[in-house]
Formats: sequence, C-alpha cells, structure tokens
Amino acid sequence: MIHCYVTGVQCEINDAYVLNRREARNLLDRLKARVVSLRRVLEQLSPLDDMEASEFAAVTKRMNFSAKKHRLVCKAVAKGMAPGFPEIKLFLTFEQYRANVRKTVLQGLREHPTLGKEVQDIDDATLLQADKTGRRVLHLIDCHRALPANVRNAIALGAVVRLRGRSAEDIAKLIRTVAASNGEGDSMGLTQAHLEAVRSLEQVTQARVNTEPAPQGGLV
Repeated sequence: MIHCYVTGVQCEINDAYVLNRREARNLLDRLKARVVSLRRVLEQLSPLDDMEASEFAAVTKRMNFSAKKHRLVCKAVAKGMAPGFPEIKLFLTFEQYRANVRKTVLQGLREHPTLGKEVQDIDDATLLQADKTGRRVLHLIDCHRALPANVRNAIALGAVVRLRGRSAEDIAKLIRTVAASNGEGDSMGLTQAHLEAVRSLEQVTQARVNTEPAPQGGLV
C-alpha cells in the first residue's frame, strides 16, 4: 500500500501513478517558446500608432476618432498565426472588435456608481453617439493628454450624461468658459478639483488672461 502524496489516501501500488517528468518538461519547454512567440505578437501588433495629419483630418470629420490607429493585418496573416494559439481567439475581425468596444462602453456607462442611474432609460445608439461626443470634447480640450485620468473621465462622462445633445465644440467652449471664470461645474458633472486641473491647461490660462481687466494707469 502507498499513501497518495496529495490527499494522503492509501491505495495499492499497482493503482498508483507517477509524474511523467520527461513529457512534462518537454511541454514546459514548448510552452516557454510559445510564450516568447505570443509576447512577440503582442509587442508587434498591440501598440496604437499616431496617424498622419492628413489621414487624421479625413477620419475625424467622419467618425470623431482620436489621432491613433490600430495595426491591422489581412485575413491570410490572421489565419496563419491563429493556429499557434488554439486556446484563445487570437484575432477578431474589426467589426467584432468594435462591437466589443461598444458593449464595454455601454456597460461602463450604465454601471457607473454616481451617474449610471441617469442613463438607464437612454437607448444604446444615443449613448454611443454621446460617448463619441465626449471623446471629441476631450480632444478639443486636452489634445496632448495633459490632464489626469480622473479629470478626463469626468469630462467625458459629463458630456455623455449631463450635456448630451449639444455639440462637442459647444461643450468644450462651455467647460473652458466655466474654468476660466472660476464658475461652478456641477451641471457638467465636474467638481472644483476637476475645474482647477482644467484651468492649468495653457489654452484656458490664456483665456483667463485675455478676459481679465487691464490694470489702471496713474500714480498712487
């Protein structure tokens, strides 16, 4: 009789099993090679590349995309590489990818802890359009991504939930005006801390300088 190393249960030695160390080590070596291969694919195809200025201008008029683009491959390349990693769906069609993004966006909006209740009765198409507007607002206000992530999220959510139906240009102008004039941002879903961060942006700082009254001349 032997004791099972894992459970301690007794069994006959003829019913016992021993680890196939040779096969396990061979598989481990193969897995290491696959890890290196998969990491190489991720490093090559995961980054988002900057778009050329002319290409970006054409796309934003049509779709309000940010100035980034995915590294796309043709069907033949996808079908050739995918069998190396059968455990996962290594490639999605671009339409499948966009559907997943839309699902993630909608779920995030509807489950937001403070603003989610305000969008429960809004249809998906309206919310997705509002989300595009929110991303366009961010590009207009903070094209260099200088603002902290929490401020950018607040601006985008405010545009979606509180200011939907207005154009991105109008919303961006409103946020700049409120920030420059030390106004209240409650109606836009922005706190004073958010507005303070917006005030630090160069274009908003310049707007404040331009609206301040000129100093009076003369001797004291």
